[in-house]
Amino acid sequence: MLTSCEDVFVEQPWEVDVPDDLRDLNAAAIIELQNSLTDANSSFSFAVVGDPHFYYDDLDDVLDHINGDGTTRFTLVAGDLSDQALTQEFTWYARIATTYDKPVVSLIGNHDHLANGRLIYERMFGPRDQVFVAGGVRFVLFDNVELESEVPVDHDWLAAALAAPFAGQTVVFMHIQPTDLQLQGQPGAVLNSIMESHRPAAVFMGHLHGYSHDTFSGGTPWTTAPWPRSREYLRVTVDPDTVVHERITVP
Repeated sequence: MLTSCEDVFVEQPWEVDVPDDLRDLNAAAIIELQNSLTDANSSFSFAVVGDPHFYYDDLDDVLDHINGDGTTRFTLVAGDLSDQALTQEFTWYARIATTYDKPVVSLIGNHDHLANGRLIYERMFGPRDQVFVAGGVRFVLFDNVELESEVPVDHDWLAAALAAPFAGQTVVFMHIQPTDLQLQGQPGAVLNSIMESHRPAAVFMGHLHGYSHDTFSGGTPWTTAPWPRSREYLRVTVDPDTVVHERITVP
């Protein structure tokens, strides 16, 4: 007996078909964490996790540890939420990220730009570049993926976001670290210039799949977060005058 085309081609793997309950997740997470961080002069901590790819069981373990640590207020996942940018991968990731009480904000990575991944990300999580304020701190999410992206990196947007007057500290998140091939030459020079001109308190990244710490040419510190496979994450503590981090191991 012959099968129909309808039976064979049920779904294209890169189809942009985001479930209705998994749309604009960053906006919901940001509102939640803003509501919980209303005191601009208090200290608080958040977690940074890098590059889940398809290791969602490991991610679940890391987020479970963060959720139960009693101090961390929210988590930032620093890109590569997927491996092949499939809608199913993004959905698996989102189902885990939205399970926990503490909000999770999700950055785009280079793997998330593959195929239709950028469109899926934007429907599921919202704008790739955005600014929000919580606990008296300005947080900047910036898409700095050069090679896999079909859209140019918007350095002008980043410079304007950092130049806007703000009395508190600024923390920036992007996926690609300065030592990567993608940022050699002009892209790295432009990014260094922006950091030297505006000097945010700290920059956190993923992509490297491990921990690394250094500074931009102007002195702004940058740090890459471990990926879930290493069973580590960063806990970042923000005080009115300092931003410090520590590596946390998940048992």
